[in-house]
Amino acid sequence: IHGHIDENFLLLHSAPNYKDQIVQAAQNPAQAKAWLNGDWDVNAGGMVDDVWDRTVHVIPDFPAKIIPRSWRITRAYDHGQSHPFAVGWWLESSGEPLKFNGIEYGRVRGDIILFSEWYGTSGEDNSGIRLSARAIAKGILDREDDLGIKGRVLPGPADTEIWSKDSRGTGRAPVDDMNELGVYFERADKTPGSRVRGWQMLRTYLEDSKSNPDGTRDKPGLFICAGNKYWLEFVPAMPRDQSNMDDVPAKYEDHLCDMTRYRLNWSIPGMWRSSF
Repeated sequence: IHGHIDENFLLLHSAPNYKDQIVQAAQNPAQAKAWLNGDWDVNAGGMVDDVWDRTVHVIPDFPAKIIPRSWRITRAYDHGQSHPFAVGWWLESSGEPLKFNGIEYGRVRGDIILFSEWYGTSGEDNSGIRLSARAIAKGILDREDDLGIKGRVLPGPADTEIWSKDSRGTGRAPVDDMNELGVYFERADKTPGSRVRGWQMLRTYLEDSKSNPDGTRDKPGLFICAGNKYWLEFVPAMPRDQSNMDDVPAKYEDHLCDMTRYRLNWSIPGMWRSSF
């Protein structure tokens, strides 16, 4: 049960400067927010805590039927069996705004929105549900049908691990099983330095999501629909590796983070061609 400090009348009466003492004792503003307001949304000193703002970046869930036809829907994928896998369905705006409950979203061409996620976790720390590639592909198709986006989803970037051949010598790779069911992907950028570039791109998108003083924005931003609970749990809280401050520790549960950087590091082929 969450209780706010303002409810503790006796404490504040006996120590009226208690809030000031908390602020002075905090090591940074994020810690002060956590202690004062119960806001534990960010990991102080983390990868994106200084640019993440839930009030800006989290938007309401909305039905697929109102997604403009000029927008493109793609899926991105980080592979896993013993570890969790992560599928994300991403919207990219053409600049034609999406209107929901009187508010416009995607007003800047190139705005990216995480519409839905599927996180293959057992619920234990960094533990997957061990589905085969074929079962994952079937699950993807079932979810696209349920979401109302069947037939609109373009192949997006995926972990290059799915192109690795079976070690038993069958000559098959996970991507082969997925392709047979009609689930296609393109290779994500996993070249040297791509992780650090991806985190920097994530920071840039989050920063560019924020409006200028006049309410306008100049560059594409990143927004997350509120129902993507696992993304909201793991990505804003990304810590920095103390031995390499530009990267995330190897032991962190970063599958949704990786899926996100794959998407941000990738462009939809021909997205802005006049034929669209």
